[in-house]
This record gives sequence, structure tokens and C-alpha cells, in this order.
Amino acid sequence: MKTLVTGASGFIGKHLVRTLVERGRDVRCLVRKSSDTKYLEELGVEFFYDDLLKQESLKNIAKDVNIVYHLAGEIYSNRSRDFYSVN
Repeated sequence: MKTLVTGASGFIGKHLVRTLVERGRDVRCLVRKSSDTKYLEELGVEFFYDDLLKQESLKNIAKDVNIVYHLAGEIYSNRSRDFYSVN
């Protein structure tokens, strides 16, 4: 069963991914190119480096995925529309 985790490099995401891997799940992580993925790399998960707001890329990321955990979010933003677009 393929599981997608957005925001996998965040505090909660790292813990969720670790738990999923420990339970034998096949995990795909959506992360930004600027994300620190060192911890996740040690878990042997699949990475997709892309932007959550690009609809076209999301179609490919979700291919063959059974479960999605959407943890990505904007905490601080200079523009309110950016905040609402992500969240």
C-alpha cells in the first residue's frame, strides 16, 4: 500500500513517516528542494521534490497512492493569499 505524506520534512511529518515505515508502509514524501531530508533519507522512503501549488505535478505525485496524509502548511506568509493557497 503506497502512502503519500506532504510536509514530510516537518516536525510532525518526520515522526509520521518513521511510524509508517516501522509499520511496513511504502512511503512517498512530497518535499521542497530546500527541505532538510537527511533524516528521511535514512528511512529509505521515496521522494518527490516539487511545489504543492503546482496542480499538474500533483497528478504525478499521487499516482498509485492509496492514502494521503496532508501535513504541509504555511505558518508565516507575507501575503494572505499565499497563506490560504497552501493551507
